Amino acid sequence: MIEALVKSEPPYERAVPVANTAPMMVVEASTSGFSKMQDALGYNLQVRDESELIALLDDWAGQSQEIVSILYTHRSVALPLGQAHTTGMSPEAKQELDRQHFALLDTEIRKIRDQVFLKVMKMNDIFYNVIDALVKLDPKKDIPSEQLLLAMVRYLDGLVQINEIKNIKASLSNDLSHYKRLLTYVRKTEAAFENLDPEQRLYLFLGEQNRGILDLRDALRRILGMETVMVRVANACVDMLASGQVYSAGEKHRYLRVLAYCLVLIDGAVKITKKEKKALAVGAVSGGAAASAAAAAATDSVTGGAVLGPSCTAPRTGRTGLNVFKYRELHWDKAREFLQRYPYIHVYCDVYRDLYDVIQLADHMF
Repeated sequence: MIEALVKSEPPYERAVPVANTAPMMVVEASTSGFSKMQDALGYNLQVRDESELIALLDDWAGQSQEIVSILYTHRSVALPLGQAHTTGMSPEAKQELDRQHFALLDTEIRKIRDQVFLKVMKMNDIFYNVIDALVKLDPKKDIPSEQLLLAMVRYLDGLVQINEIKNIKASLSNDLSHYKRLLTYVRKTEAAFENLDPEQRLYLFLGEQNRGILDLRDALRRILGMETVMVRVANACVDMLASGQVYSAGEKHRYLRVLAYCLVLIDGAVKITKKEKKALAVGAVSGGAAASAAAAAATDSVTGGAVLGPSCTAPRTGRTGLNVFKYRELHWDKAREFLQRYPYIHVYCDVYRDLYDVIQLADHMF
């Protein structure tokens, strides 16, 4: 729509008739000051590029709620199967029973992989690419808008809810354990399953607590200066809580959830030197271009981009990790006040979470 507006005749250049005049007088619109926008409309405005990125983030935030619903309503398939009584059964009967049990579990594991695991990995990819692009903003001239930061909060909250629901679902790990045991037996007897080797990352994701969030943290640590963007997201949560504009309990708990996990994602990041800060400032691009790059990179992730983009830096060893609780850019005094006032928050339906346990995931404790 904006492109069509740019290509069409600008309305502010048309002759504007003045009513109740005789004879008809024509007054040319002023081209001075703020009304002269022709040049601005010729570029990719930051607002336009951010709106595309916000729409993408909100779309995936909506999909995250579907993933949360799938995880919350998941029931164990292995539990009703139980431990089959195979005493007195022939080897052929045992083999057939194992094959039938494996077929049931294989269908369930594939569903979890396609509807949960792959989408979560894709969401991690998108968030990584967004942070990677926003880091390239000129910190003195181009600042992400409040609307973009709040969209990132909603997006990150989806990942947080997925992580929390997955942590409490013992049915996932039970199904995975039973599936791996049956896979060993089936491989020995079924030639069709001889080369079946599901992703190791799927095993880690389903079997370990907080694996999705920790994978995202490890990926973000590869971005030089990622804390400069993430701290804005954390401060946006603090500012919303302090502003008094949060009227519902659900919205308040969203900001508390994301605030706690932002601390976990930022803490331990490799500190950047003054020379590296200067290099980032020199290489910074305009806000519109950076937002456009973020939207393009995120779109590439949706269409099959890599987890780590080409601009990421290799992990640097021998460098001191950042202590987020002493980071000057973070509004820590206000954040600590809210975290201490609301230590136990709602996550989803009847699921609640102690924020102190979340912050314990950080490398440094306050």
